[in-house]
Amino acid sequence: MRAVIFVDFLDFRFLLGYHARTGKWTKEVTMKDRTILHLDIDAFFASVEQLLDPALRNRPDVVGGFANESGVVGSCSYEARAFGIHAGMALKEARRCCPRAVFVRGDFRHYERIQKQIRELLVAYSPSVEFSSIDDAYLDLTGLDDFQGPPLKTAARIRRAILERTGLSVSMGLGTSKVVARIASGCAKPAGTLVVLAGYERLFFREIDVKQIPGVGPLTGRILAELDVRTVGQLASVKRSVVEALFGRRGRKISQLANAVDPREVDERAVPLSISRETTFRRVTRSKREVESMLHYLTERATADLRKRKLLAIAVEVKLIDAGFRRSTRRRSMKSGPTDRCRLIYPMALHILRELLQRQVGVRLVGVSLAPRKRSTRFQHQLPLGTKREPLPRDALEEGIDRIRKKFGFGALLAGRSIDMLGKVERTERGFTLRTPSLNR
Repeated sequence: MRAVIFVDFLDFRFLLGYHARTGKWTKEVTMKDRTILHLDIDAFFASVEQLLDPALRNRPDVVGGFANESGVVGSCSYEARAFGIHAGMALKEARRCCPRAVFVRGDFRHYERIQKQIRELLVAYSPSVEFSSIDDAYLDLTGLDDFQGPPLKTAARIRRAILERTGLSVSMGLGTSKVVARIASGCAKPAGTLVVLAGYERLFFREIDVKQIPGVGPLTGRILAELDVRTVGQLASVKRSVVEALFGRRGRKISQLANAVDPREVDERAVPLSISRETTFRRVTRSKREVESMLHYLTERATADLRKRKLLAIAVEVKLIDAGFRRSTRRRSMKSGPTDRCRLIYPMALHILRELLQRQVGVRLVGVSLAPRKRSTRFQHQLPLGTKREPLPRDALEEGIDRIRKKFGFGALLAGRSIDMLGKVERTERGFTLRTPSLNR
């Protein structure tokens, strides 16, 4: 019996689907269970650049920098992907894969404007809309059949509305939870829709790469591969206690997701899995001072986002890519307790960075990732051991900096090691102009 339905909405009249409850093939699949829609804008940055410059349409375009620079690909069109180009690839390598590719830097302001238009469209279809990043969103369609018809027709209307308003195509996944819907939309790329019916989630997951599960990054994936666990189905068959013994509390969550147990609600205020900032240098650098000052600036950006979302960091991870494109990461919990202060988080990040730099020759990319949690109203800030008193009332310094930057721009005020970047990196009122388009905000 077929449990997964691939739908091409270019002609909705020929839609057929297998309904799990009735056991019959019907023209309209009505999902009476919890129904989550996940949509992902196809090749977002590259597609927006094609809209802005019609000369790029139907051509392999690459966003992230120029071909003669030392950066990496931030996004690329499907025409470029046909040549093997992908996000994270070195720009020079991308040029070798496709000499006729067009390389552009990108401007995040355009991407934000398009996202705002899409957000305005989505709230008309569901009272619960959550953007998990700039180019993908969840909608809870549970119980809305009587108001706007079956979920598949709602998805078709959303697709047409986005295409007419922005000219962009989207991939969609429909399922009974956020994790199922998200993985389904990834399988539907580009411009398709994948439906996973209730009761068939584990069947759908059986052959999915384990790295598709949220929380399974490169290091976790490598550990699982050493145990010959490469698919979600294999992970689901491992006892939860074993996964938890390997990865702690995170392992419990990973095991639940692998078994399609995901009670997370669609919530605009939902806590993201991480808040990250990373960028490539314009050239491979061997200057520890340069890497450390960039890490400070990225940490400032990440902690400003924490405070904006009213979250606290419980752990810090630093990422490096060296001249040979070898990637290394290391993670530490915040010993001083959850915090949103850059001046407490950066020393931890700096300690991790110096551990990693012992094995590095030249650095191509540096990044910081914060593991967030919601701020408790009962939370009292815990000072590091040995600190006798607060130099300022709680958050006064950081909030003062935030107010200045909100009024005059992030680049209006520099603090700490970020000052070392003056004269070395282009600066505007928005802050330093980094190689990664999404960070210039």
